[in-house]
Amino acid sequence: MVEVFETNPGASRIMIKQFDIEFDGLAVHCYEGGRGFPILMLHGSGAGTSSASNWANVLDTLAGSYHVFAADLIGFGRSARKPSPPYFDIALWTRQAQFLFDRISNGANAGFMGHSLSGFLGLRLAAARPNLIKLLVTGCPGTRFKITPELQIAWSAPRSLEELRRMYESVVADASGLTEEFYRERLATLNEGDYADYFSSMFTGDKQVYLDQLVLSTADCARITSETLFVHGLNDRMVPFAEATLPMLRSIPTADAVLINHCGHGPALEQPAKFLSAAHGLFGG
Repeated sequence: MVEVFETNPGASRIMIKQFDIEFDGLAVHCYEGGRGFPILMLHGSGAGTSSASNWANVLDTLAGSYHVFAADLIGFGRSARKPSPPYFDIALWTRQAQFLFDRISNGANAGFMGHSLSGFLGLRLAAARPNLIKLLVTGCPGTRFKITPELQIAWSAPRSLEELRRMYESVVADASGLTEEFYRERLATLNEGDYADYFSSMFTGDKQVYLDQLVLSTADCARITSETLFVHGLNDRMVPFAEATLPMLRSIPTADAVLINHCGHGPALEQPAKFLSAAHGLFGG
């Protein structure tokens, strides 16, 4: 079934198709629209996240210039959950990213846009797919560092609107810019059935163990030839620029960075105009 999805009603006439496809016997929820250079877009791993919420402020604008294809990772948003642990599954998400990229690129050159966890997936994908020629990542881990208190909070499941608000006070530079619709959408995802328990199980125990899985190898860095842009919030306390992005800039010769002031962990959410300027600079159009 194909639904029509408008990311930002009233701001644009761009409409996004919304549908499910199958991967590894599991349903993957997708959003697709626009024409032009193809770009796969994947979200981060915070509580209640999805492509709909992660890219809400930029998806329709990007679809005005490019062929965008966004999706929810297995275990997030409206995609299916894994039937058994481990629910934090880098191998599965890596295969899913490869599957989706191959679907939109069809062997031709294409781009990738990934936030946080999916930024790491994009870097690994760029090392494996030479036809991924343009890569934009935001708030992206990829180096070994001590987990921050803010990331500890983001990888926990808030059980109420008040807890969700407190969590986002540590995620963004200025939480006053987040809408009630944004909070309601994320809380609805968390409150659907036993999803909060599922999410808690995804990050059970010592959360440093999960962050340590998001380290890009020297070999992967050497294989990345795509034009790569790191977009990072100066006020990102969750995945700090100096500990995450800066070392990767030194390891990936084709990489540059844009550092955005008054911005925490989510540039596309907090500073959409600046984010879009950086995206158009990389992808053209």
